[in-house]
Amino acid sequence: MNSTLRTGLLSAAMAVGILAAHAQASSESISLNVARYPEGPSGPHFEVSILLGTVFTNGGSIVAPDGTQFVSPGGPPPAASNLSLGDLMTRFTGIWTVNDKFLLPPASPPEQHQFTIASSAFDNIVQITPTITSPNDGASLPPGFTVHWSWPGGSPPVTGISISTRGGGGPITFNANGNSAYDAHVEFDAGVTQRSLEIRGGSFQPLDSFVSPETPLVANPKNTFSVITLGYRSLSAPIHVTVNAVPEPGMAALLAGLLLGVAVMRPGSRH
Repeated sequence: MNSTLRTGLLSAAMAVGILAAHAQASSESISLNVARYPEGPSGPHFEVSILLGTVFTNGGSIVAPDGTQFVSPGGPPPAASNLSLGDLMTRFTGIWTVNDKFLLPPASPPEQHQFTIASSAFDNIVQITPTITSPNDGASLPPGFTVHWSWPGGSPPVTGISISTRGGGGPITFNANGNSAYDAHVEFDAGVTQRSLEIRGGSFQPLDSFVSPETPLVANPKNTFSVITLGYRSLSAPIHVTVNAVPEPGMAALLAGLLLGVAVMRPGSRH
């Protein structure tokens, strides 16, 4: 065999071996998120959404105990919406199955993993609704502002807090401010000067202790799921605000100078 060809084949084999070893050592995470919303056609309802990393990217899925299959080839995390508390307790506690798919080799069958959410996971979740007190619904805001909310009775039911936003146009950074508020800093994508946001505030309860470690159903799986989290939020009704970009300091100074010049010239101006 030609020595150059032999060297090329050996290098390719080594590369494949390295990739395979890396794939076998890969660790994935699963994040299950449950939220309670106070408004809806039938009153308060729950939503279950899932983040599953490259499993969704590669065309895999996760199946709830009742058979509900979550898939997301692209776009927002998959979710099951308009659920009652009974749905939450009966359909989404029990054994979950992950169908982990791979791009190589082509058409390879998915590897399955399972984990369990305990039947008591949602027995003591918060089901009272906070109210956002500031800013007001419809407010026009600068990029930096604080969201405050209050609870019936005056005291937060748990120590964990959460905030939820919807609306594109750039990232948003949040920092907790006490037990019922978040400081927000809104950024703007290139060319964006105004953003419309939906904001909710509320509580957060970690429920990781109700989730079992995963069990692979195949020998020597390519991936492991070393971190599985379950979180619950009880959220307020939404407010809708407009956030405006602040002009660059140089531009602000230029505009101020122009306005000052107009003001100085106006008293003695002639046509």
